[in-house]
This record gives sequence, C-alpha cells and structure tokens, in this order.
Amino acid sequence: MSADSRALLRLRNAAILGAAMLAGCANTLGDAPSSASRAWTPRSVPPDWRELATHGAAASSSAAASALPVTPSADQVYDLPALIDVAQRNNPATRIAWGQARQAASAVGIAEAAYLPVLSAQVIGGYLSTRRRLPDVLNHEVRVDSSVNGVVPVLSIEWLLFDFGRRAAANEAARNLSIGANFMFNAMHQKLVFDVTRTYYEYGAARQRSQIAKEAVRNSVAVSDAVRARRKAGLATTVETAQASQLVAQARLRQVTDAGLERNAYQAMLDLLGVPPDTRVRIADSASVPLPTPQELPQGGLLQRALADRPDVMASIAALKAAENGVELADADFMPKVFLAGFVLGGHNELSIGPVSGLSNSGVTRGILLGASLPLYDGGMRRSRVHDAQSRVKVARATLEKLRNSAMSEIVVAANSLETALESYDAAEQLVSTTEVTYGAALDAYTLGLGTITDVTEAANGLLLARSARADAHAGAQIAAAMLAFSLGKLNSQQEPSDWRTLNNASD
Repeated sequence: MSADSRALLRLRNAAILGAAMLAGCANTLGDAPSSASRAWTPRSVPPDWRELATHGAAASSSAAASALPVTPSADQVYDLPALIDVAQRNNPATRIAWGQARQAASAVGIAEAAYLPVLSAQVIGGYLSTRRRLPDVLNHEVRVDSSVNGVVPVLSIEWLLFDFGRRAAANEAARNLSIGANFMFNAMHQKLVFDVTRTYYEYGAARQRSQIAKEAVRNSVAVSDAVRARRKAGLATTVETAQASQLVAQARLRQVTDAGLERNAYQAMLDLLGVPPDTRVRIADSASVPLPTPQELPQGGLLQRALADRPDVMASIAALKAAENGVELADADFMPKVFLAGFVLGGHNELSIGPVSGLSNSGVTRGILLGASLPLYDGGMRRSRVHDAQSRVKVARATLEKLRNSAMSEIVVAANSLETALESYDAAEQLVSTTEVTYGAALDAYTLGLGTITDVTEAANGLLLARSARADAHAGAQIAAAMLAFSLGKLNSQQEPSDWRTLNNASD
C-alpha cells in the first residue's frame, strides 16, 4: 500500500471516529422529562443553587454585601412615606428595572463605538517542513528536505468612514431604547409606590376591623351581662339568654377572622418592603389620614394632558422611535460602505535546505488602503430585513394607540372610582352615626325592660357592620386616590396621593 493510500485510510478512520463522538454528544434527551404525564425529577441540584434558594443572592456573593436589605428600626413608627422609602431601597423590582436601564445605556456606548477605528495586534508564528523527491541520479533516490520557521507580528487598523447613516440610525435607536428603559424604571417605581400605598391602607382597614371586632366582643359581653342580670331578677327568658350567648360567640368568631386578615395584610406589607417575614415593623395608623374633597379633585385639563406624564406611554413612544430607526438602519444596508485600512507587518524567519542552514530574513511592510464595499446579491436578505423593520413600526404604532386608549380609560375609571368612594365614605359616616344612636337606644330600652334582646342584637350587628363599612370606605377612598394619581403618572414618594392641589398646579 502506498503512502498516499495509507494517509487516506487514516483520514477516513478519523472522520468515522469523530462522527461517532459527535453523535454521542448530540444525544441530550436524557436530560429532558421522560414523559409528558409525569413531573420532571432532577438528578441532582448543585449546592450553590440550594444556597441561592434558601438565603438569596446576597448570601452567595460578597459583591452583593452592599445590597443587603435595610432593616426597619423597632423604635420608629413608619408612616406611608417612610414605608415607601424602605420598599424602594429593598424591593428587588427596583433593582431589576435599574439594571435593565443601565444595560440599555451600555448599548448606547456600544453603538457609539462603531464611529471609532478598530486597532488590532496579531502575532503569527509557525514552522513549515517540506520533503521533496527529485529525479533519481545513477539509480539512487534523491530527496531535498527544507524547513522554515519564524514569527510575524501584525498591527492593523480598520475605520469605517461613511455608511450612509447606518451607524447614526443604530445609535439613535439605542438612545431611544435607553430613554424607554429609563421611563420603565420610573414606571416600576410608581407601581411600587402604588402597591405600598394600597397595602398600607388595606392593612389600616384590616387593623380597624380587628379593633372594631374587639369592641363588638366587649359590647356583646355587656349585653350578655345585662341579660343575665335580668334573668336573675326573673325578667328575662331562657331564649333571651341563649340569644345573648349567641351574640358573644358571633362577635368572638368575627374577632378571630378579622385578626387573621390583619396578619395577612401585615405580611403583604413586609413582602413589599423586602424584609424577612418575621420582621417587626411599627406601622402608623392610616385612619387619621384626611381624604380629598370633591373640590380638590383634578380638573378636566389635567386628565387630558396626563398621557404625557405616564412613563409607560413615553416608553411606548421610545419603542416606536427605535422601530423607525430600525427601518433607516435596514435601508442603509443597500448603500455602499467606505472604509480605511492600514497595517504594519514585520517579521523574522529562518530557512534551512538540506545541509544548508542559517539563512535568515527580516523586514517591515507598511500599507494604507482606501476601499468601498457594496453587496450586490444576498438572496433577498436585506429586503426581508426592511419588511421586518416596517412591520415592527406598524406594531409599535398599534401598541402605542392601544396603550393611549387604555390609559385614558384607566384615568376616567379611576376618577369615577374616587368620586364614588368619597360618596360611599360620606354615606358610611352617616350610617355609623345613626347605628350608634340605634344601638344605644336599644340597649337602654332593654335594660329598662322596654325592649327585646332581638332589637339589641340587630342593633349591635348593625353597628359592627357600619363601623367596618366606614373603615373599608376610608381605605377604599385612599386607594382610589392613589390609583388616580398612578393612572395620571404623578405618583411618587414625595407626594401624598390626595395632594390634588399640587397635581393641578403642576399641570398649568
């Protein structure tokens, strides 16, 4: 077998072995779920994964030490602005949005770098050996062996001088996307402020209901004592005693239920604050926070101009502008590109031929090139990119229009909800006033023997429901005020949701 045949055989065997190895590496179905009807069971979970799940990212990285949560002080009573401040410092949602905004800003730097030249340095070294057979001389085989070795350093520069606006379009698109990311960062902060505000008033209402339930227990016990006193005097029946006991049991059940709802609302607040669930935070009472009056509500002019203040609308506009820049970028692919290139090439090599060795050569080569490139045919790829970019513009415009319509609807609904909530609170105030009088009169009448225990029970239940309704109406009005400020794009940590005078003045 000749040398060429042996080399061909070795090459074939190596190709077969490589194909077999690639086929074995490509089969990764064993890592996928084995059946569509059964849950996937992991073979093993890395220890650092368990550490992240248990203690969070801060525990697994020393670099995250500066991002540890701010622990609320046990000596401070936190009102709404203070709770918002803690949430903005601790809640991961703000850090996620901040990181995304910084990533978008980095993309601007990447786009701007395309205007600058690219300087590269390369070093190429190698060894080349050649054996050549010459014609036989006197029936003797003659071979000449030669070898070359050396190192060639290369310094090159590439600079795109003119591209008919391609880099400008890419840079403008990156800037628009960065602005949109900044608006979304503001939107995330506003959403967090709204969530904390809503949860604060929900917790306040739950705490008031729990306190009302405790008072209802005391009132029902007082009624029960009055019934027992009348029973000892022979003025009350067994049925009345049972009804009084039933009233006490109902009040205690309501107390347990409301206490559980209060604890749940408290945990919801801790979750927004980004602190451990066993943290003790003293939260200020929300019942004393004044409500806005109908005369202080935003006027029609503010509602019409509010779209320019909504960060989600502005982010959608930024996305539209970036999509339009994408069309310009795709169109620029049809135009030529003018570039400048330069290089400096130096090297040293040694040549040996048979017994002759030590032949060396060194030198430096320099050059500057100015050229232009124009793609002539690419199978329709550039045209498809243009169509894709135009389609993205249409989608971005439709998305903006849909968002504008939804935003206006949200503003109108929020304004109507706030107006209804204020009216509901006024009605609840009147209901509490009347039920307090009814309950006091019914209890006095029963004590004097002029009423029935049924009247007292109904009055007590009515008073409990009226007070709970007033607490819910107050919280609902505050939440509606925050929702309106949120829908107007003017909710922040420095401004109370009910400060409508500031909103109206800011819009003038």
